[in-house]
This record gives sequence, C-alpha cells and structure tokens, in this order.
Amino acid sequence: ASYATIMGKIKTPEEWKQDYEVNQVLYNDELETFLEKQIQIPNESTAPLTKKPSILLLRGQNSDSGNMYEALIPKFQSQVLNDANLDTSTLFPILAECRVHKSALELALLEHVTQISSFAHAYVMRNIRPGLHEYQCESLFKHYAYFNYGSRLVSYTSICGCGPNSAILHYGHAGEPNQKLIQDGDTCLFDMGAEYQCYASDITCSFPANGSFTPKYKAIYESVLNAQRAVYRMMEPGV
Repeated sequence: ASYATIMGKIKTPEEWKQDYEVNQVLYNDELETFLEKQIQIPNESTAPLTKKPSILLLRGQNSDSGNMYEALIPKFQSQVLNDANLDTSTLFPILAECRVHKSALELALLEHVTQISSFAHAYVMRNIRPGLHEYQCESLFKHYAYFNYGSRLVSYTSICGCGPNSAILHYGHAGEPNQKLIQDGDTCLFDMGAEYQCYASDITCSFPANGSFTPKYKAIYESVLNAQRAVYRMMEPGV
C-alpha cells in the first residue's frame, strides 16, 4: 500500500505480460525460487550430479570502447543457488549477436524514431534565430519529439554547439551545458537524437544560425553532402 501511494498501482504479472508480450513475469522476491526450479539440482539421495548446473551472468568487453562490463556476482539466500556454477562467459556473446540482427518490426521502429529526430531537427531549424541560447534549441528539439510523438527521452546528451563551440566534439555536457548566446553569423552543429521504446536515433546536422550560407560555407557543406550521397549509393549488403 505504501509503494502504491508513492509510485501508483502495482501492475499484475498478467498486465506486464500484455504490455511487453512476454511469456512469463516474476516479481523480484520470486526470482530465487524460480532459479532453484530451473537448475533442478538433484538431491544426493536420489541421483548423483553428472554436471554442476550453471547460472549465466552478463560479462564481456565492449567492442567499440574496449571497456569491460563486469558481472555483478549475486549473493543468494539459497545455498542451492550459491553452490551452482556462475558462468560469466556464455551469455554476453549471445546477447551481443542478438542485437546485431533486427526483425522487420525492429527496423520499422528504428525508421520511426529516426523520422522523429529528423522532423525535430527541421523544427529547430525553422525556429532558431540569433539571440536565442543554445539550450533553447535543445529545448525545442525535446519539446517537438515529446509533444508530437511521445518520445520522452533522448538517446544521449544533446550537443548544440554554435560558433566556436561547434568544434568541440562532445560539447553540451554538464561542464559546457549548451549555454552560449547565439550570434548572427554563427555556424551551428547540432547532434541530437530521440529515443522511442528503447530504440535510439542519432542525427548530426550543420547550418547557419541566420539561415544564410556564405559562399565558403556553402561550398564545404555541398562537398560533404555530395560525399554522403555517394556513400548512400554504394551501400548494399556485402559491401
């Protein structure tokens, strides 16, 4: 009752199954009992163990950063579970491979969240003007994605660099929080992406704050754009 007062109604397992379309749902305090049944360690009086049962834990190396994700070693109340083998090598490569392959529904969802981000960037471009702060452009992006498409979260910390800030790779963090006043003639580099149903998008774009490209800026912009379009034409499975 106290939890429901603070957090709202506690959903039943059947409600969670319907929401997430999964086969089984358990509460945290049911986990140990469930695991005991799954590993099915036989009693010494009934059958000898031929192989020690295993509990799979997530541990592996991020192939991009090289950082190691270390498994959290559980402390079970059940001695049966504490006696089981804790396998930290099997699960990570299986889940990593699963993430690579997307179903048709997942691809459609990725396209949808990317469209949300694209529309939100265009909304920012239509409303930006010298005299705004960078954080106001970040706010416009978040408002458009959430108000129009229910995309409450962003995929990462938004980068809204204008003028010299556009040259800082990961500008926008707590130490540099998108706070510059945008000046006439500033170049803007905005790297923002919406997240929807745990699927993320990532779009970076560059444009003049006042809407007018200088000849030099236009030449560089079109060179990059043409290179990007050439890559699109070359993309196909196997390349």
